[in-house]
Amino acid sequence: MPRAPEHVRRLFARCLAESATDMAWETPPPEGEDDLREALAGWLGERPEHVVVTCSVRGTVTALGHGRRLRVAVEAPTFRGVVKALRAAGHEVHLVAGSNVAELDGYDAVWFTSPGRNPDGRTVSPATWPSHRPAGLLIQNEIYRPWGGHVALPGTSAVGSFSKLAGGGVRLGWLRGPDAQDVAAASPPGLSPPAPWQRAWSRFIRHGGLAELAAHVVAASVAARDAFLGELAEQYGQAAPVVDGPSVTLVDTSRALPVPALITRLAAAGVRVADGAKFELPVPGVRATFFDQSADEARRAARVVAEVSGGSLRPKVLG
Repeated sequence: MPRAPEHVRRLFARCLAESATDMAWETPPPEGEDDLREALAGWLGERPEHVVVTCSVRGTVTALGHGRRLRVAVEAPTFRGVVKALRAAGHEVHLVAGSNVAELDGYDAVWFTSPGRNPDGRTVSPATWPSHRPAGLLIQNEIYRPWGGHVALPGTSAVGSFSKLAGGGVRLGWLRGPDAQDVAAASPPGLSPPAPWQRAWSRFIRHGGLAELAAHVVAASVAARDAFLGELAEQYGQAAPVVDGPSVTLVDTSRALPVPALITRLAAAGVRVADGAKFELPVPGVRATFFDQSADEARRAARVVAEVSGGSLRPKVLG
């Protein structure tokens, strides 16, 4: 993660110190502290009564189904950790690629990521969203919301967290939508983070810290991502795809070399990528992400990708 500006770090330290003075550390309400729900609602553009505080996106999975085994469709590609969490919770998971998720029928729940889907940066367009859809819970993972903005998709319950802005250890997220309170009421203990931690984040949001942090992280990652895509466009003589989020999918168009071998060669040249199979990518490829690079480093990485792959790794946003 890019290091937050010093004044933002000092602000969070002050908010945390002010929130940790009460040693009672009482159990927070299952839906979360009211102050944080209101602060989150303002940031999310949601009604406070429709916001529930959670510990993470994957943590929310444990609350789905109210203890029932669900038949869940998960849009692919996707982060495999969600698939594992759903299966660990006892649900029947079906990976579905290339479909309009809002039109999938025959499932108790459908899970998809937008905006800025990991690994390829796809965002669902409201223009393609149907006015009517089959029955069932429609869950939108909006963890990359800071990169793609608020895309209103009717009929969804949305989940997210601050892990992409502040690191995986932050353990703070949200569930929002008209059904959020019902999910919280049926959740096992521990869905909501400790009260002082929630109060610290409430103060941080109200003092503008989250907005500054998000702007910093997003600007740095987008500058590197766009530099990478721009350099590849020059190398290949083709237009760069439109991508939201901090990640890019590179599809292996020749399939002349196994993806693990490509990854090894790129790593030897100082470029780290992840196997697309880890994100249920339906074709051979890799994912590059841009949290830690400067624009110059990203341009160099693009040149390495073009050289090492012999031009076979091409950026692509899947349907």
